[in-house]
Amino acid sequence: RPIELWCVASDASDCSGRASKPSALFTALVHAREPQTLMCVLRVVECLLAGGGGAAGGTSHVRAHAHHLLHTRKLLLLPVANPDGYEWNAEHSPRGGGMRRKNGLRTCSSSGSSASDGVDLNRN
Repeated sequence: RPIELWCVASDASDCSGRASKPSALFTALVHAREPQTLMCVLRVVECLLAGGGGAAGGTSHVRAHAHHLLHTRKLLLLPVANPDGYEWNAEHSPRGGGMRRKNGLRTCSSSGSSASDGVDLNRN
């Protein structure tokens, strides 16, 4: 499955491969059974793009930090680091509670249908 990488910066040219700004990488769903990590990454982006306040408004101190971060860094967002595991959980537990943690590499069974199959992307 494809893996998407998003870029957030103060200027679109900052997201080119030749940008001189340092990068910060935010990942989510390394473990497919932890979907709340995606919500956390999206909330960070929402707050940054809202000037540090998000829905709550934020203080001038927080807004200043958000502005500084967006103007001095290229933020790289990997919203679904483990699309195989995430899809497996959606197929096998569509109402939530899927327990697949690993990616989709066939390691324990020939069918790849076991939740035990795969490589834990955080350990290997």
